Amino acid sequence: MKPRLWVIGAAVVVLLAGGVMMAAAQAGAQDGVRIVADDNLSLRAGPTRDSDRLTTIPYLAELDISAISPDRVWLATTYNGQRGWVNLGYVTVTQGSLRHLPVSNETFLPTGGAVPSNVMVSPFSNLNYRTEPSFDLEPAGIISYRETLPALAVSQDLRFVLVRYHGHDVWVYRPYLEETFGSINDLPRGGPPVPVSLPAGADVDVQAGLPGICAGVGVSSAAGFDGGPGVHPIIVYPSVLQNAARQTANWNERLGEWTPASPGQAQLVLCVGEQIRDSIERCRYQGPDIYRMQYERPVRLVVARTGQVLGDTRLLGSAPRECQAQERWSLTRLYGDEVNFEQVWGWAMSVLGG
Repeated sequence: MKPRLWVIGAAVVVLLAGGVMMAAAQAGAQDGVRIVADDNLSLRAGPTRDSDRLTTIPYLAELDISAISPDRVWLATTYNGQRGWVNLGYVTVTQGSLRHLPVSNETFLPTGGAVPSNVMVSPFSNLNYRTEPSFDLEPAGIISYRETLPALAVSQDLRFVLVRYHGHDVWVYRPYLEETFGSINDLPRGGPPVPVSLPAGADVDVQAGLPGICAGVGVSSAAGFDGGPGVHPIIVYPSVLQNAARQTANWNERLGEWTPASPGQAQLVLCVGEQIRDSIERCRYQGPDIYRMQYERPVRLVVARTGQVLGDTRLLGSAPRECQAQERWSLTRLYGDEVNFEQVWGWAMSVLGG
């Protein structure tokens, strides 16, 4: 196990096993293991980052831990009655020792009570809900950001999803929902027939329809895409409403000849998701451990007119530096570079064969 440097002013003290460390270990040995969330946490069905997200645990939430994964990276817990796994890299252990936890790789399913649904969704932001799947009705209320809900049906025009919220079945706009378990495409159709309306014009339709395009719902008035060689005008659109919206603000200005003359001329939409950080290694020390963190970002290339997905992947930023034999006592995270425009654009060109 590596020694850890404890920097106090100009003095450097190397903390070794025994003595102080032994006393600290004895003081921390208590019945049960508890943690506190260092950030908003994804509660996942299985102990992998590819497992379905069941719900989001808020920052500073305190949780009891029941098991640890075989790779000792994931912790099993329960939040609001839902069992699942959280990444050890985003929590602080406040009680007990992980060494005594049972090892498990169990997969948990959504806890929906009597709700007849195998599909769970969560809004990207605070989201209006309505009693019918139409913007002609005034909102009946607001569903909080990141709340996890069972989905029951999708509207006839595929634009709205029926969810159960506090015991009531209400409609929410589909493009602002993330599927956390199952697929909206598997839901039955519901709601009144689609009303007939005149198109508002290609530019307006495409601009308003960008969230829907990224969710697989095309805009019929958008420019056609023939898939042949050459330039195909593209709009870059963040498919979530958090960091990606700020980070991609100038990406459309870097497309050069691929920039459409107007939104209605766009043949493709490059949907850029929110960037997340994931732990790829835990470096153990005689003192606070260090987690090596790597950025990850979902991207999708979609045909604007049809909603056809040409490519869908998750791009990784560069790996952080390796842990050294000695590190500062205060250092607990090492980060690599974020996923940048060049990576995203290079991937899009590879999908198009350019």
